[in-house]
Amino acid sequence: MRLNSAIILAMFWWYIGCEKSGDNQPPSEPSSPLPAYGALDVAIDAVLAWDADDPDGDDLTFDVRFYSNEALTNQIDSAIGITVPYYQASLEYNTIYYWQVTADDGHTLTKSPVWLFTTEDVPATVLMEEDFETSLIPNEEWLTGDDNPNSGFDFWDDQPTNLAGRAHSGDWALHCAFNGDATGQAYDNDMSAYFERANSAGISLNGYTEVQLSFWIWYETELDADYVQLQYWTGSAWTDVANARYTGTSGGWQEKIIPFTGSGTLWVRWLFVSDAQNTKEGVYLDDIVLSGKSLSTGRALSDDVILIDNLGQQGPNGKQAPVNAETFTKKDKR
Repeated sequence: MRLNSAIILAMFWWYIGCEKSGDNQPPSEPSSPLPAYGALDVAIDAVLAWDADDPDGDDLTFDVRFYSNEALTNQIDSAIGITVPYYQASLEYNTIYYWQVTADDGHTLTKSPVWLFTTEDVPATVLMEEDFETSLIPNEEWLTGDDNPNSGFDFWDDQPTNLAGRAHSGDWALHCAFNGDATGQAYDNDMSAYFERANSAGISLNGYTEVQLSFWIWYETELDADYVQLQYWTGSAWTDVANARYTGTSGGWQEKIIPFTGSGTLWVRWLFVSDAQNTKEGVYLDDIVLSGKSLSTGRALSDDVILIDNLGQQGPNGKQAPVNAETFTKKDKR
């Protein structure tokens, strides 16, 4: 019996197809991941990439899967059927990602090794900043005064660089002595001058971790006898911040970083104290910044933070500036 020519032709092409399928080579193992294995501080919108090819020249598609553990038992995201060897991810801050790429040539699948990277930490939020460039001190946010009037009132005041000759950035910095003595910029004897956050301008720390107060300071004082001390409000009293008393000579501008934490409101102040003899140029402050990170995404706290636990308590009494101080309103320097 003769077979129909169409059937014979179909059987021929079926045979050829089987032969070709049997000779198929799988895709190469995806390799050379970007970011590299173990990379840190990867941007949350990073483009992930890898190398892959097919020995037969077949078109490849890729499945990318993300996991929270190395055993790959908890998949948290995926991208299926990608036609190019890269993928722009949408990631979470401060997270370890385990990821794997599967290459598919339409016949067989080849999986990559398991790779991992860690994303960048959550950016800090600026909770308060003061650079003394735009509004005069005192104002609605900051108070100044002198608790020791033995040599007359003298108090912190912002100074333009053409008077003080000093600023960490811009044109203005805060100097510990507005009046000074006959030598010009030197502070007075018998000072107890404060520069403090106003009662109505406390900064809430609720919802934040890794809170840091940073500021720049320049000082030249009589060693040990005259000093500036950073303090914070506990809910009932001003308390010295440990290791934040500055005396002697700084040798230029220095940045100080003080960590805080807690549930409550932060008030801070710088208290400048001088004794009854010998004065020098004094203390300047500039570029004060308080920042923190969201409590849900920040990292674990270190052991040397200062605990603020004054939730529901009263803030510091809003001391009035002395009668010869600037009017307690916000003034624009611009």
